[in-house]
Amino acid sequence: MGYPIDQIGVNTRLFSIIGANAIEKKQDTFFNNAFQQLDVDCKMMPLNIREDDLGFFLNGLKDSKIQGAFLDSEYWKPVYDLLHEGNDEVQRCGICDTITIADSGYNVEVVQGRATLDCVNELCDVSGKNILIIGDTPSSKSFLWHLVKANPAKILLAAHEIETLRDFVSLIPEHIIYDVIRIQNNKIEEKVDITVDFTNTYITAENQYRLDFTQDFNKILEKIAKIKTKEWSV
Repeated sequence: MGYPIDQIGVNTRLFSIIGANAIEKKQDTFFNNAFQQLDVDCKMMPLNIREDDLGFFLNGLKDSKIQGAFLDSEYWKPVYDLLHEGNDEVQRCGICDTITIADSGYNVEVVQGRATLDCVNELCDVSGKNILIIGDTPSSKSFLWHLVKANPAKILLAAHEIETLRDFVSLIPEHIIYDVIRIQNNKIEEKVDITVDFTNTYITAENQYRLDFTQDFNKILEKIAKIKTKEWSV
């Protein structure tokens, strides 16, 4: 399993990180540290599961001792495609990153958008600010889902093909000003307060604060761990 069995007691509540290389990535450390800070008898175990075995694993998960799971990024889409369950955010984003076992079924969520917003708010309060979102990914859509509830002054959506942003625009309420920008030469001229980049290539923009989803993912993962361990420990 990749987890010291002597750290698991009779009453320990078990959770898991599921990925092709979950043991090697050691992301369980973020969750176990958070559980320890809460002083609860819960443990996060990393499990290496091949994609070909995901369906079989998920079928048995609800009958196992595992009470919840976080998915490594490579399985966000495949697990959603297998389960096709979740709240409105999950359905709009087309991915899931967290599963909680409840009443012999699954509570499927996307937590990364909320966690990303928490990270951005630590840099600068988004309320009343101009926010640039770069990229048309499910992760950027999850972030937008939560950002629109935080009262930004203006949201700018940027992608190489602006046609892909139509569904993003539909998430923005009428009282929030927005604009759609096509990325050209990996540069954006618009001046903003905060840039949140969901692409894997660095896009330059004139901003005071910046968060890169890929490069700063450990910060986001730490927030995810704090959010879910608090909920799971109840």
